[in-house]
Amino acid sequence: MKKSCNFRTTIRSSDPLLSEDCSESSIDDVSFQFHPVDKSLSWFSHSSYWFIISILLVSLGHLSQTDITKVFSFPILPIQHRNATHSVDLYIPDIVSEDSYSIIVNSFRRRKLLRSFLHHYSKCEKVHLIYICWSDSEREPETWVLEEFPKARLVRYPKDSLNYRFHPIPALQTEAVLSADDDIRTECKNMDKLHEVWRSTPKLMVGAIPRTGVKAKYHRKYEVSSLGYNIVLTKFSMFHRNYLTSYFKSDYDFIRNRVESIMNCEDIAMNFIIIRESGENPIWVPFDLEDINMGGGIHLSGAHGNHFENRNKCVEDFTTFLFNKTGMPQTRRWKITNV
Repeated sequence: MKKSCNFRTTIRSSDPLLSEDCSESSIDDVSFQFHPVDKSLSWFSHSSYWFIISILLVSLGHLSQTDITKVFSFPILPIQHRNATHSVDLYIPDIVSEDSYSIIVNSFRRRKLLRSFLHHYSKCEKVHLIYICWSDSEREPETWVLEEFPKARLVRYPKDSLNYRFHPIPALQTEAVLSADDDIRTECKNMDKLHEVWRSTPKLMVGAIPRTGVKAKYHRKYEVSSLGYNIVLTKFSMFHRNYLTSYFKSDYDFIRNRVESIMNCEDIAMNFIIIRESGENPIWVPFDLEDINMGGGIHLSGAHGNHFENRNKCVEDFTTFLFNKTGMPQTRRWKITNV
C-alpha cells in the first residue's frame, strides 16, 4: 500500500525514522530522499574503530611488515603480489571514497558461480574491491581470479566456517560493505540504490530480502506482509564495516559458537547484533534479484540438522541472549521505494 510516510536520515537510535506512524498490518512504501549524515555525530568514532582494529592486528601476529598483496590469510598474511615485490609497513588504510563500496562474497567450491559473480559485479563502477572468503582448508586459493579480475582479492581462512564471512578485513577502504552470496545477481543500479539508502542511515543494515524472526520462530517471505520484518538476509545486504569487528567481540562468543556448531544462522546473528548495537531493525529496499542456483545454498546439507528447525532455535536463543534485558524492537512495517 502507498502511504505518505517520509523517510529521513538519522544516526541516533532515539530519532524516529518516519514523520508519522506506519504500523498497519501490511508493509508500507516509503519514499526516499538522500541527505548526507552529519559526520560530527558519528555513532562510532574513527578513533574507536582504529583502536579496536589495531588490537586485532597485534593479535594476528607477524604483521609488522608485509608485501603489497591481493591474497590475505588469517591469522597470518602471506604474500605475493604479481606486480610488486617490495615490502611496506602495515598500515590502516584511509577511506577511499564515500561514493564506493566493497563486496564480500562467500563462495565454497563453486568455481563457475564465482567466475560469473566476478564477471558480473566487477563492471559496476561504484564497486571498489571484491573480497572472496576462501575457507577451504583442503584446497589452495584459485589465484586465477586475480589475473582475470583486477578488483578481486582473496581472503584465506584456516577452516570452513560461516563466521568468517563477517571477519574483519583490515585492508577494507570503504565504510560500506555489501555482503553477498555467489549465486545472487542484480543490476549495478540496484546496488547503487541500496548504497544511497545506507549512506543516509549508516548504523543500520539495509537489504533486499526481508525475513522475520519473532516468538521463537524464523518466518519466511510469505509471512512478512502480515508480521513485518526484522531481518534482511546477508546473501545481499549492506552494512558498516565496523560491524565486522562487532561480530567478533568476545561478548558474542555464544552466538559464533552456535553458528559454528550447526553451520547455519550467521545471517540471523549479524542482523540481531546490529539491532542490539544500533537499537533499530534493518531496512528493506526492494528491487529485482535473481538466484541463479535455485538448487540450494552452500550449506544446506542435512549433516547439521533440519535447516529451518535450526533457524527457529537460533531466533529463540539469540533473542534471549541479546535482548533479555532491553527487549527487541517491534518489527518494521515499511520499506524504501522510489530511490
